[in-house]
Amino acid sequence: MKKTFKFIGAAVLGVAVLFGANSCKTNTTKPTADITSAEETRTANAGSIVYIDITRVLSEYQMAIDLSAEVQAKIEGLNKTLEANTKKAEAEIKRKQNNLQSKVNDFQDKVNKGHLTETAAQVKYQELQKLETEYNEFLGKKDQEIAQEQLTLQNTYNEEMFVMNNIVNDAINAFIQNYNAEKGYAMILISQGDVPEDGATTLGTPVLTADPSLDITADVIARLNAEYNASKE
Repeated sequence: MKKTFKFIGAAVLGVAVLFGANSCKTNTTKPTADITSAEETRTANAGSIVYIDITRVLSEYQMAIDLSAEVQAKIEGLNKTLEANTKKAEAEIKRKQNNLQSKVNDFQDKVNKGHLTETAAQVKYQELQKLETEYNEFLGKKDQEIAQEQLTLQNTYNEEMFVMNNIVNDAINAFIQNYNAEKGYAMILISQGDVPEDGATTLGTPVLTADPSLDITADVIARLNAEYNASKE
């Protein structure tokens, strides 16, 4: 059997949200509730150019976390169905393969022992060729069915991710507009950072280094989550 049965791996189930960044890693090592007092008291004056670590926002924004979990659960369900259908197809193929091989072995044994006339042997040989053709057609059909299920799963994942990204991005955009109308900052920059094991955050472009008082990430996360949680009540 041609090895074409492949599963959507864990990498596909690793849900990511994009907002002016490449990816989002769900991080539970530094939840919003644990924001330090220093972060809580940081304030930037109106007219300042401030920045947000969008990677951290996306990893701690409860809406993004909830939607990510929903998408992952749906994809995992579809993947289990794909795995079950693949196993079923493999079992059917194996059964047909064994049946065909048994008939071939029986035919060969009778020919070797001279239990068939030349005419009977020719007829039986043609029957076996037909069975082999049918088996190969069945194998190709099952390969195509599983490949189509894989494609459907991948497309579903892409579509779910697209919708999730739009929902989260729109919510953050709307919040930032209202937030800045209140704060009056001259500019809000979005910087992409990482959250390594030691808890330190390394920012990427466009903000490489800045006065910590200009980092409004903690306040944005806290207020985003407060707004989101209030909407669910």
